[in-house]
Amino acid sequence: MRVPICTLLCLLCCTLAFSQINRYVNNTWETQPQLHHQTDTSVPVTLLKFIVARDFNRPTSDGSHCRTIYKRIHINTQKAADSISQLIIPLEPYESIKSVDARVIYPDGHIQGVPVLKIYAGGKAETIRIAPLKLVPGCEVEYDMLIYEATTWAGFEYMQSTTPCNEATFMLVLPPNVLFRTRGSNGFPDVRDSIASNGIHYFHATAYHIPALLPGDLFYYNTWLQRTEFSLRETTWEQPAKDQFLQYVYIEKPEYKKLEKEVSRWEFLKTRSPLPVLIYQVEQQIKSQYKLIDDPDNSDLSDINAILRTKTCNETGIVKLMASVYYLLGIHTQILFTSGKESVPLDSSIVNIELASNVLIYFPELRQALAPAAADTRFPFYPASWTGIMALRCRDTLIDKKAEVLVDFIRTPVSDYTKNNISLEANIDINNLGVNDVKLKQTAGGYPGMAIKTIIGNTLIASLDEQYNSMLPTGPIRVSGLTHKMQNGYWDQPVADAPFILESSFKTDSINIGMLINGLVQQYVSMPPVNIPVEMAFPFYQESRIYITVPEGYKMANTADYIVDIPGTSLGYKITCKQEGNKITIYALKWFKKSSYNNEEKKVFGMILQADNEIKNKRLYISKS
Repeated sequence: MRVPICTLLCLLCCTLAFSQINRYVNNTWETQPQLHHQTDTSVPVTLLKFIVARDFNRPTSDGSHCRTIYKRIHINTQKAADSISQLIIPLEPYESIKSVDARVIYPDGHIQGVPVLKIYAGGKAETIRIAPLKLVPGCEVEYDMLIYEATTWAGFEYMQSTTPCNEATFMLVLPPNVLFRTRGSNGFPDVRDSIASNGIHYFHATAYHIPALLPGDLFYYNTWLQRTEFSLRETTWEQPAKDQFLQYVYIEKPEYKKLEKEVSRWEFLKTRSPLPVLIYQVEQQIKSQYKLIDDPDNSDLSDINAILRTKTCNETGIVKLMASVYYLLGIHTQILFTSGKESVPLDSSIVNIELASNVLIYFPELRQALAPAAADTRFPFYPASWTGIMALRCRDTLIDKKAEVLVDFIRTPVSDYTKNNISLEANIDINNLGVNDVKLKQTAGGYPGMAIKTIIGNTLIASLDEQYNSMLPTGPIRVSGLTHKMQNGYWDQPVADAPFILESSFKTDSINIGMLINGLVQQYVSMPPVNIPVEMAFPFYQESRIYITVPEGYKMANTADYIVDIPGTSLGYKITCKQEGNKITIYALKWFKKSSYNNEEKKVFGMILQADNEIKNKRLYISKS
């Protein structure tokens, strides 16, 4: 994952070589460059030209290929000139920098080279720092870099970012005897082939005036960036999937015997539970008793004998351990490999096994899955960003008395919206002096409950009351006599699908009914762009029941403020309000049966969002009848 690097880094002060790098496109790194006439100052910077080339006809001694990146950036405003003092370019662990050129071209025509340093921020991944940058409005920053890629002959390039781009070009350079599959996505064009006289293929695609795409809360940003993907045409998913599958499931017979002995000590197995409960119990046992370490190259951490002895494992080890226990218990499992909604999705036509990096154990009889290496999830839930997307399914079987591994594509399971709920029951007693006696019961099940259990599990006991206070859906108010009672806040008891419950009571002279209706659900500010659907982490419903007792002879003066009716099948919002005697009842129900909405349903979502933002500031007014 490419992430920003903070300034407190350990610098390896090796100045990188300066030389002409980009040999694929003309008119880059000119001796006397001319500034572009960029008149749009509505954005701080404009990416004038972006070129990225993957050259598989230029192999290196270690078998990697070459990746060349060229960028030319126009500084539009004084604010941008003042705020950009350096460029930080993080690389992946499988990338190594060969050479970089960087310079600034000023409006008066003079050119200033910029030092380039290689930085390490822990681990083996390199980062490039171009600094110091002394910029002025109207100047242009230009850099050209060559990277060695020690990876498979497949990949992708994002051709869009948070900065508008005038011209973006992708090139794929291949030797005469190699064929690739390629595809442009989200508006970036497919590549075209031009063959050089020596038989070398130069595939290229160019897009002009690519708008900036800014991140938002209601869609997965990386998924919607314009990009291009490529892979070897002769490669299929079967063999790399089988190779990956076997490293997670294969154990020797002596290891199996030791595992049998270990499992026989587990107390909960003395009474056989129903299948869903048993699956959860095994997951909880392993995740609570074995420490997961991020060290994929340590073979001891994936060796069953060593894992049982040290109670430590890496990702491969914990998948192997958990899958082996389910096999030992006679529970039918399969392995799914998938990417994530925040990444490039798997596709049957573009074979890139490195995208299939997230591992699930799948239970075909239940059509549910779990994530062995995800510490903060429990069956039947796993990271929400892995749900409902394409996955490679691997399973072993016997064909003509021979063990075979079958590979196909399925979609990862999605929990029904009724399993994910956020509910509130509030009882408010208002006396003649305007003091509210408040009792709240909040319930969170499924993914919302799982998120809260993670928070509670990472909170010190001495700080729990403070954590509970932060969960009150009241906003900042004055309270007295505040007490809390929590149930099902930890993984160990009871099973995972028991909802988290927090009961609170207090007195206050101010209560915002609108905030109680909205509860702890995040209030979104803006909708996604027109061409992008609303994307939520998971389907869910939210329910609020508010019972208010007012003094005799008083009535509610603004009942109409608490009436909403946005009908729909897959989503909707309804609030009703009525008063009988001195009892006021407000009921609110909001439901989202899917996690993605487009076209007309997206418009309905916008109406719900608007109603949400309006109701949060509504207060209750009562008057003497």
